[in-house]
Amino acid sequence: MRIEQFLKSKKTMEVMKMEKIRPLIRKVKGLPGTGKTTWMKNDLLNKLNDGYELVEILFTSFSRATMKAVTDKLIDTGFKQDDVKKRCRTLHSFAARNLELKKDNFVGAEHYEEFCKARGIPYKKFKVKTLEEIEKFGPVGEEYHDTEGNIIFKWFQLLKKACIYDKKVKEAILEMRYLTQEEMKRLSRHYSPRYLLQLYVEWEQIKHDNGLWEYDDMLQYTVENTIPLFGELGETRCLYIDEAQDLSPLQFELIKLWSKNCREVILAYDPNQGIFYFNAANPWLVSNLDGELIILPQSHRVPRQPWEYATRIAEQLGERDMGNVKPRDVEGIVLFTSWEEPINLFTPSSKTFLLFRTHWQIEEFVDYCFKNGVYILGMGRFTTIFNSKRLRHIYNLVRKLYTGEPLNNHEIKTFINAIPASHLRRGVKTEIRKMKSEQELDSGIKTLAGFFNQDDTHSKFYSLFKRADEPDKIKGIVVDPKTKLSEQAKRIIESVTPKSLPVFTNIRAGTYFASKGLEAENVFCFDFNPRRDANLRGEMSLAFVGTTRTTQNLYIVSRKDSYGGFIHDLVS
Repeated sequence: MRIEQFLKSKKTMEVMKMEKIRPLIRKVKGLPGTGKTTWMKNDLLNKLNDGYELVEILFTSFSRATMKAVTDKLIDTGFKQDDVKKRCRTLHSFAARNLELKKDNFVGAEHYEEFCKARGIPYKKFKVKTLEEIEKFGPVGEEYHDTEGNIIFKWFQLLKKACIYDKKVKEAILEMRYLTQEEMKRLSRHYSPRYLLQLYVEWEQIKHDNGLWEYDDMLQYTVENTIPLFGELGETRCLYIDEAQDLSPLQFELIKLWSKNCREVILAYDPNQGIFYFNAANPWLVSNLDGELIILPQSHRVPRQPWEYATRIAEQLGERDMGNVKPRDVEGIVLFTSWEEPINLFTPSSKTFLLFRTHWQIEEFVDYCFKNGVYILGMGRFTTIFNSKRLRHIYNLVRKLYTGEPLNNHEIKTFINAIPASHLRRGVKTEIRKMKSEQELDSGIKTLAGFFNQDDTHSKFYSLFKRADEPDKIKGIVVDPKTKLSEQAKRIIESVTPKSLPVFTNIRAGTYFASKGLEAENVFCFDFNPRRDANLRGEMSLAFVGTTRTTQNLYIVSRKDSYGGFIHDLVS
């Protein structure tokens, strides 16, 4: 393994003592909507046009939207997708590649469970995200349980992010640092600091003996052993870091190490959007870094009124540049509403975000929407039943049978595939399953139906059945026990009437975290009260992120059965 060879080599000391060529550092401060992603994308393309090779550039971001925008642009420019993906990843993915780690090198839930069981420590098993899932969803926190074992493992990794070096981690364990009040209470009730340190040492030894790694172990190991980038990664001369306000101290040290041989390091950031505090993110690391500062001058997203309210939050975060950056040249609106009011304000044609602090709050409001026949989608890690295109097709088909709207062929195919063949004319299901393209579906369904009036899609659809010739009979087929739909989906379809609304595919509910890097015409920020031991700066940053997602209208929604909340107090 090249890492072992490196550590044994005399070159180790040479690397540690090598002359430090300070790279050119540029800090791009991009307040919401100022085109930070576009700036970085253009700068990267300019470098490629000026003679840089793609293999000389690394791009890393905490934002899925930014990463997609950059990779899509590079692919559109003519670079191969595989080559682009090798150069545009998260820091954890780069570290795994550099250390030549494979999927089976990483700790799984079974390893946590076995360790706790052997020591009588309560533990709730959960799914550990893969590196690919981190690429897909970003640095969102693991599923959280308030069980002692889960708290301990989460804490050990947090300490690596915050303290960097193993010696400092051990000191922090003895001092019980970086725990919330509730976590401190739960652990101190049963475990002394000395015993927790013993657990840490034992856990680290078990991982070492079995060749197992947790994700921040890779970063810590790289930093502690001063491991440079190898192979193709070692050819890096220009390093781009987007969303740099979300770097933890450990990640920041890794960036410093890997940039030693670079000509240029570009960090794009907004200190007001440092929301990943569960990752020990510290926006001051990049803010206090010496380098050329570029402040992007105008938001192309946020209108004047929402910008004014967001500025009130930013000022409490210590931000002084909001007043020097121009908002988008439209007025926009800011409205305060009750918890129940948003469903009366929804506009089907407008992209809309409903933003919440917790998944529990999302579920409560989505349930309220569904009970009122308003069906919406989820975003990020939260999904509703209507995130399934299959269910949307079936719901739309049944609703259209009542309203008289034309059916489309994919709705027909989806419905046919979901129901038992016994309800259909002989051979219909088998033949429709074979049809792939729109052209095949169009001509094939017409042939099966024996019906050639293109405009009468309802008659064409009914002709595929043995006995169904009206919407109520179609709903009867839906509730057949053999129909491949969940019971909840069947209840929803069964409740369809001529007055039922279409699915609001433009309206998505999710957390403030999930909205990072995205925008919508209408944004509803559902207010909340932080926990007593919450990181208040982080909570303010979440509020700032929410209020700056809008391109037109901002709604601040009171907590259920009450008035106001944390965001209301920040902007009042």
